Amino acid sequence: MSDFRIVKDQHQDETMRFVIVDDSEEILQIWKRVFAREKNCIVFLTSDPWLALREIELQKPDILITDVMMPGLSGFQLAKKAKLVYPRLKIFFTTGSLDRLKESGLLEEFLEVLQKPYTDLNNVQTFIHDLATQKPLDRSHCTQEGNFFLWSL
Repeated sequence: MSDFRIVKDQHQDETMRFVIVDDSEEILQIWKRVFAREKNCIVFLTSDPWLALREIELQKPDILITDVMMPGLSGFQLAKKAKLVYPRLKIFFTTGSLDRLKESGLLEEFLEVLQKPYTDLNNVQTFIHDLATQKPLDRSHCTQEGNFFLWSL
């Protein structure tokens, strides 16, 4: 998949902006399907973390969802650089390996983690819809383990 942007006709003040980064084509296709149903968002999907960082610098999105392990720049490195550029950015990590999180050196921070594989696309859709409409997140699919909020969607 080349980089992909979904833009909906919305009022700017109601629109949530997302940047999604994952080196897996399959995962990006899932995100593309999920966001195709949303009306209150603009989303930029890419497998290139450097391109994602440029998008963050230019567009100042509300939410970054990034894979942890990616070639060239890890999700943790991307998150640190993105926060320097835009400190208000809300970040969610995705991973299939919690061990990678514990090795991250970010244990003093609370991290929101979407665990792979995603098991129920309806739960993923609801999660994204709640983010896009700025509703409180339903934490029934979330557990806390130390400084990690682990989402099983």
